[in-house]
Amino acid sequence: MVREKHIANNREVYDLYELNIEDIQGKDPMSVLKTWVEFAMENNALEPTAFSLATSSISGDPNVRTVLLKDFWEGKPVFYTNYHSQKGQEIKANPKVGVNFFWPQLQRQVRIKGTVIKVPTELSDAYFASRPLQSQAGAAASPQSQVIDGKEALLNKELELLNQKIITRPANWGGYAIDANYVEFWQGRPSRLHDRVVVEKVNGSWDKAKRLAP
Repeated sequence: MVREKHIANNREVYDLYELNIEDIQGKDPMSVLKTWVEFAMENNALEPTAFSLATSSISGDPNVRTVLLKDFWEGKPVFYTNYHSQKGQEIKANPKVGVNFFWPQLQRQVRIKGTVIKVPTELSDAYFASRPLQSQAGAAASPQSQVIDGKEALLNKELELLNQKIITRPANWGGYAIDANYVEFWQGRPSRLHDRVVVEKVNGSWDKAKRLAP
């Protein structure tokens, strides 16, 4: 008789890489993050630029979703969205966010805490102009996070924009940069004795890296 696999018994052996504190010590953690993202891309990790972004409502309710890293601006990770979306409204009320990159194929993750700021409009303009026309139309057509009656009006608006051939970036769509103050690098290890190295900002500067117990 074949036994049904139980959730509690689903385990992976983490033994691909090792993380030493010397790999992080004395380095800008955002430069290390960029190196890890590039390594994930080079090794064909699934959605290597994806990360979870946690915000909170005015009442303190947490919300989390997946967004895509698109650039680094002045050493800060950048993502783009509609400023009127749920995440945009929550960031406006409380710019403190939590971030988590996870690359299961590499058995590693990076956890970040920081404050979100808008990138300069010229940076948002340049990125928007670099997107495929259909992506531009989709961003401009969607009242992101708002309740809609159906898809037809949305698709019609997209088609109308596509027929224009040239689409200007909407003022309510653009980039955010994450000004990190806490970064934890995590590498899976055997026996669940994972490597955890954390760096925090103290008085505006990165402090010495510390190893945390798994």
